Amino acid sequence: MLERPWAADHERLVSSYETNPHHGLTWDEARRRLRRHGPNELKTLGRAPGYLVLLRQFVNPLVIILLIAAGISLGEKDYSDVTIIAVIVIVNALIGWAQEFKAERAMAKLRQILAPKARVIRESAEQMVAARTLVPGDVILLEAGDRVPADARVIEAQSLSANQAILTGEAVPDHKRPAVLDEKTALADRDNMVFLGTLIVAGQGVAVVTATGMKTQLGQIAEETLQVHEPLEGLSKKIANLSKYLLIFSVLLSFATLAVGLFEGITLPEMFKITISLLVSIVPESLPMVITVILSVGLLRIYRHRAIIRKLVAAETLGSITTICVDKTGTITEGEIMVEKIFAGGTELTVTGNGHRLSGDFYQDDSKVNPTRFPAIR
Repeated sequence: MLERPWAADHERLVSSYETNPHHGLTWDEARRRLRRHGPNELKTLGRAPGYLVLLRQFVNPLVIILLIAAGISLGEKDYSDVTIIAVIVIVNALIGWAQEFKAERAMAKLRQILAPKARVIRESAEQMVAARTLVPGDVILLEAGDRVPADARVIEAQSLSANQAILTGEAVPDHKRPAVLDEKTALADRDNMVFLGTLIVAGQGVAVVTATGMKTQLGQIAEETLQVHEPLEGLSKKIANLSKYLLIFSVLLSFATLAVGLFEGITLPEMFKITISLLVSIVPESLPMVITVILSVGLLRIYRHRAIIRKLVAAETLGSITTICVDKTGTITEGEIMVEKIFAGGTELTVTGNGHRLSGDFYQDDSKVNPTRFPAIR
């Protein structure tokens, strides 16, 4: 397979992918390549099954404290406390589960939109196949309205244009042509390539598939997003800290009360009951449910504005936003432009640093330099 298919001429392209632009691949060869390269689909973390979404509602520090208190109360046969705590914990879990499960199902439906069919030429006949079965070397047919099913090199084009905003951020369609480009051509300027997930907005074309699945440009982005660690949201972090301090405080206070009672001559069984009652009373049993209800109301309001939130706690983060700044394409950016290289007076310097922070240095040929000693750059 070619590393830079946009820089190869027609003959080299066809030879490297062992295909024929008029006859396409045979079904047997397509099956062999599918076993070798795998299905043409992006990896995802997968949608959690319903029971895991439900169990996740119990992984909450406050809920864990309540369950421990309920277990101790059960051992003391204090069934009234056990019943109250159990009802609150169960209702809280069911509300959270219902909201998250509904959001997960909506997200799954959205993902189905990105799994189109594809028109290919196989054994000299035009066929409609599932996009996940495409392999490198397949000859695909494109026309206005099609979602590009894989990365491919254009070999024929008639007024062909594609919207590549999901990759480049530019909403203006790119005109495609079957030309040979320089090896160093940037992604946004590869006029002879079409990419997975982009939309054909005009014309017709024929292209040879050069990459599928996670090897596509969109797949490389997906690979990076899968490795992102999700930190605790603001509210989750505050609840976790509150629960930690509450647990430490309640345990210390309970032990202190037990010690004082025993010192005053109260019997151990009596003091144990008092200590347990104190421990249960310190924990705000209704707090988890109150938080869940408030977030559910916020999520419902956001949903009515046609926005989908995958996790319940994210409603708090989005709810604290007052303004979202985007550029003309609707792309959300950080609003920072960073200089990486300076070329002036025949001198090239590399610049390090990050954003608006007053840090970073200047380098020439990997050696740190003072930029003011170069007249043009100064």
